[in-house]
Amino acid sequence: GSSIKAVQRIHDATDCEVVAVISIVDREEGAVEAFTSAGIHFESIMTRSDVAGQ
Repeated sequence: GSSIKAVQRIHDATDCEVVAVISIVDREEGAVEAFTSAGIHFESIMTRSDVAGQ
């Protein structure tokens, strides 16, 4: 959602290339897949399942 849109805005407005995104918590709602399909590495410190203890 909003993170992939932010990366697109950075790409459109600057000469910068986003090569990776680091998140504290991966909510497990498709971010890994979205960033992978955009060619951007996604890494998180923990997942929602980790926090929930599942």
